[in-house]
Amino acid sequence: MTGRVVIVTGASQGIGRATAEAFARAGDAVVATSRQVPTDGASHSEGLGVIVTMALDVTVDSSVASLVERVEARYGRIDVLVNNAGRGFSGSTGELQLEAIQESLDINFLGAVRMTKAVLPGMRRAQHGRIIAVSSIGGVIGQPFNDAYCSAKFALEGLFESLHPVAAQFGIGVSLVEPGPVASAHRGLAARAVSDDEKMEVLMSSHRARSERSFASAQRPEEVAATILAVAESEDPALRYQTSDYSRRMVGVKLHDVTGSQVTTMTAGWISGAWDDRVRNQ
Repeated sequence: MTGRVVIVTGASQGIGRATAEAFARAGDAVVATSRQVPTDGASHSEGLGVIVTMALDVTVDSSVASLVERVEARYGRIDVLVNNAGRGFSGSTGELQLEAIQESLDINFLGAVRMTKAVLPGMRRAQHGRIIAVSSIGGVIGQPFNDAYCSAKFALEGLFESLHPVAAQFGIGVSLVEPGPVASAHRGLAARAVSDDEKMEVLMSSHRARSERSFASAQRPEEVAATILAVAESEDPALRYQTSDYSRRMVGVKLHDVTGSQVTTMTAGWISGAWDDRVRNQ
């Protein structure tokens, strides 16, 4: 199935850009959005399709409404929405400012809510559509010092899991794509909290070092984009898709852990010993 009208949010880099290019190569008309675009409304051919850049801030209701109106006016319909816009937030709850947690929810969760609500009426009328959200293994497993990001992605997972059976009644597929570490500039743009507690700083430093090691073998954005394209082309899309063996293993741990003890034992191991090592070396 080609010739779709596709919106990709957060398409200036990383997964979003790779996804826009993948759909265009498949012959689709892709509206690639971001908060800052070089030339709003500019277009260029990519493979068999075309990519049109449009400005969008998913945290602003009027920006979302305007974008969807422009796309529907230009093409007459929206076939696929890829909710990809997001930002990382690093820090534990005690160190994070409340404003940072609110910002994470606004970008990583409510941004997808706004976009989903905006495209649903047209998809319901057409009795067809695909809505895909780029989640994360952090949307399934809570991770130390990723409190704000994980809470927003958990909310996204709950929303889509609830919406999935209802949307299906209207011919709309609703799916989550769950990558593990991905090599992109997204990680470098994460907001980081600081602490005046020495032990907390040691734990956070240990966490950052572990994260750097995990990203040494990170997936390429193009691999995630390939999964997203396959989901959009599925006749009967499932709710969840992992993008690598690593993410499948991690999600599998959570879905089989009814008490949470296996997950928390695992994640405690990611930071345990860091403070004891510091004390011994003083």
